[in-house]
Amino acid sequence: MPTSVFSVALRAIEEVDAGTLAAQFAALPSPPPAPAREDAPAACCCSTTPGLDKAFVQDPTLPNANSYAVFQGLPPPAAFWSAAIEAGTSAVVVLGHDAAHVNSFFKTASGHGDPKQTCIALPDGRTLKCVHEVTHPEAGLVVRQLEVAGPSGQGYMWINFLWLGSWPDFGVPPSPAGLLRLCRELESCRRPGARIAVQCCCGTDEALGACPAGAFIATDMLRHRLQRLSLAPLGSLRPEQVTEALDVEALVRSLRAQRKGLVETAAQYRFVYTAIADEIKDGLRIERRLLPRGASTGAFAAAEPAAAAAR
Repeated sequence: MPTSVFSVALRAIEEVDAGTLAAQFAALPSPPPAPAREDAPAACCCSTTPGLDKAFVQDPTLPNANSYAVFQGLPPPAAFWSAAIEAGTSAVVVLGHDAAHVNSFFKTASGHGDPKQTCIALPDGRTLKCVHEVTHPEAGLVVRQLEVAGPSGQGYMWINFLWLGSWPDFGVPPSPAGLLRLCRELESCRRPGARIAVQCCCGTDEALGACPAGAFIATDMLRHRLQRLSLAPLGSLRPEQVTEALDVEALVRSLRAQRKGLVETAAQYRFVYTAIADEIKDGLRIERRLLPRGASTGAFAAAEPAAAAAR
């Protein structure tokens, strides 16, 4: 019997070869026509309005987890940040783009756009400013903590801004290390009911690369599922539950049913597999350092005697 969620997960992922991956992606349905639901417009994979509360996707297996709002372009900064606050956004994620584009999120009415110095005036007398910034050069990641203060200067809420500048304009990164680092940085943003806003870099110009938002969302959801499984109580899991939770094909089908254009290319689909495989391997390495040789993590331990008796 397996002794580790991570060992079962790695076996399930590694059983899928390149040919199977290609067949899975080819079998995915084309994006559906725009649904009648007001809360999920699907003319594109993005919302072009600042109404982030009306454009989001969720993990169908984790109803209490964060949802993801995907948006395109950038309204005036004050309007965007007001919408982010109203939608209960805990983090804004930007994949790719350059510093000039990212600085446009922080432009004031006078045109000033230095995130470290800008204080943006919001409606109702609130203000938004960056109070802390950390750069992870090895991952191509910048993390900024933004404070939204009330009219009298008192703290109102916090929003994290994460920019993965290492995501290329075309294709996918050579390694998922940067994206996985971004996902780990999001752990502090997972407040109950909060949303994660993701900017899509695609547009109407066919020369632009495929939108990476779906690859990020799928990877982050799979990481969250894996994390939940690894914390399961003694004897509460069956190996097939791990396999089902890490079914990338089923997850992408669900994402596409909620929003057109998520995980757009075969390269992105393979990238999601590579990313979750690397995350599982990291979990195994940590597990082997912390546990004595041959010890079980416990999730499957209670089921072993029953299985032996059945044999």
